[in-house]
Amino acid sequence: MKEVLVPLATFKNTKEKYAPFHFARETYIKKLVQYHLLPYFVSHVMTIQMIDELYDQSQGVLLMGGADWNPSLYGETKGGKTQEPERGRDMMEQYILKKVLADKKPFLGICRGHQGLAIASGGKLIQHVADEFPSEKHDVENYDGLFSGQKHEVVLDPSSRIAQLLGKEKINVNSGHHQAVREAGHNMKIVGESPAGVAEIIEHTDSSFFCYGVQCHPEADTNGDLERLFAAFAKAVVSS
Repeated sequence: MKEVLVPLATFKNTKEKYAPFHFARETYIKKLVQYHLLPYFVSHVMTIQMIDELYDQSQGVLLMGGADWNPSLYGETKGGKTQEPERGRDMMEQYILKKVLADKKPFLGICRGHQGLAIASGGKLIQHVADEFPSEKHDVENYDGLFSGQKHEVVLDPSSRIAQLLGKEKINVNSGHHQAVREAGHNMKIVGESPAGVAEIIEHTDSSFFCYGVQCHPEADTNGDLERLFAAFAKAVVSS
């Protein structure tokens, strides 16, 4: 059994003033357990020393989906459709991502985690996809929509590692986001796009470093087109 560091998501009930939830959806936990990976959950209320200790004990890192990133992290002001930032979570995850990129520890980012990887690498986000890509629908009303919603196509760069890993140049994915990666950042490359050109998958340019971000939610699929990516992540974690 190998350990994977998983920062917890945050949810604040607007009817309550105190004590927001720090949580992980069951789908992420089940997927990690399926591949015999033990999650070490961390929260931004922990000290840096606590986070460092769990990071050092982990053989890999997985960042989950969640709220919008603070646009100031990529040099922009907040647009009208961008959610209020979760500053504590933003700071914790960027701290962890910088360590991942420096240490080249196996990493998989999902939705928000994918976007965070781009930001940590010096990239930028599109704050509202529908404003720039009105021909495609990428958002859903809630998480349940990832299970029942219609999937869309992603075209992979045939020379990319993800295309070689999956053995395909086109895949179908679920979709539940209103922001997306605009620029992948230093040593990162956009290797999967929707038909209209929305960035869907990024990977590190170092072929020896397992480091991927996916905009969709493969944890909500039982046997989707990105299942091999989870298996490869588990293999990289075990081998690290």
